[in-house]
Amino acid sequence: MNPSKRIVLMTWPTLEMIQGWRSFVEASGVRWQFEFQRPHDKMLHQLEQNPPDGVIAYLGTEFYADWISQQPFPAVNHSSALPTSPIPRVCVDDLQAGIVAAEHFIGYGHRYLAYIGHEAPWFSHRRWQGVCTAAQQEGLEVEACWIREPLTPASRQRNARSDQKILKFLRSLPEPCGVFVCNDPLGLRVLELAQEAGRSVPDSIAVLGMDNDPLGQLAFPPLSSVVPPLERIAYQSAHLLYTLMQGEPALEHEHLLAPVRVDTRQSTDAVAVQDQALAKALKYLRAHFREGVTVEDLARAGGVNRRTLEHRFRTYLNRSPSREIKRMRIEHAKMLLLQSDLNLEQISLASGFQDVPWFMTVFRKETGMTPRTFRMPRNT
Repeated sequence: MNPSKRIVLMTWPTLEMIQGWRSFVEASGVRWQFEFQRPHDKMLHQLEQNPPDGVIAYLGTEFYADWISQQPFPAVNHSSALPTSPIPRVCVDDLQAGIVAAEHFIGYGHRYLAYIGHEAPWFSHRRWQGVCTAAQQEGLEVEACWIREPLTPASRQRNARSDQKILKFLRSLPEPCGVFVCNDPLGLRVLELAQEAGRSVPDSIAVLGMDNDPLGQLAFPPLSSVVPPLERIAYQSAHLLYTLMQGEPALEHEHLLAPVRVDTRQSTDAVAVQDQALAKALKYLRAHFREGVTVEDLARAGGVNRRTLEHRFRTYLNRSPSREIKRMRIEHAKMLLLQSDLNLEQISLASGFQDVPWFMTVFRKETGMTPRTFRMPRNT
């Protein structure tokens, strides 16, 4: 029997990540012994004295990234805090995360979008760029507020200067406005500051975080969040590390995985249009888009005729009712492709499409790729 391999995890693991590493070990049959280590100078010395067989690390600073790249053991990075990584990297597609966030707000009828992010980490800027990309396609502009403070677990604590900057920003925003915050710890602060600023959530401003921090469910109101594919990131990082440990090169230096979905909670769950007929139609659509809902169904739900509904959709949302039906079905299909093991027939039916060929045609037209390609890791 081959001896077990010692794998050091220099990261803050979640239950999803642990499940991903466990799934890889079970699927591959490797004998790995995991050790959890938090990065600190003493730990680096210990790794130099007793090198592991491999490392999976969250490299959030250039110091740790440079240090680990100079070591003899193979390593994989799962952080996008830095613009580039000296070692192969598996992480969330932050640009796509920003697009998903913006589309979430647009789907609720928001015509004003804003972003609050940390100034230093690269992922914060990429998420901002994603919001801008989606907004520009709808002819919208995005206001931004950048704060400068250390991005560590301690950043959950309040910073008076940053809080005052965010307060001023929140008070300046039009109503209603969708605010995407670069991560959940900062999003929780924004929820508190919105109350101090006299802005009701989600009616005056809707607040969306990222990373699906469990504490967000305990907030008031509960914080909606973009969910990163942590289990897939862990699985893919382990698979890549195994490849490197076999002496084989990484086929791609960077593997980007699309976010899973938006977990919608009370902080964004409000239709942001003043037109009551349109609001009723959108509420009905959210409840029934997986079924064979038609534009006529939406018009009846809104209490208006089809022509009137078409006009109001284009006036307030800049698209037709049929396009919104299609958009919601595609977004649901994306979530199922990334989160489930359902086959294409099951996904097409669960997303409101009548058959697989039609689903594949619409999906490719809307996303530029086939459902199977979308399901694969994104490599750059």
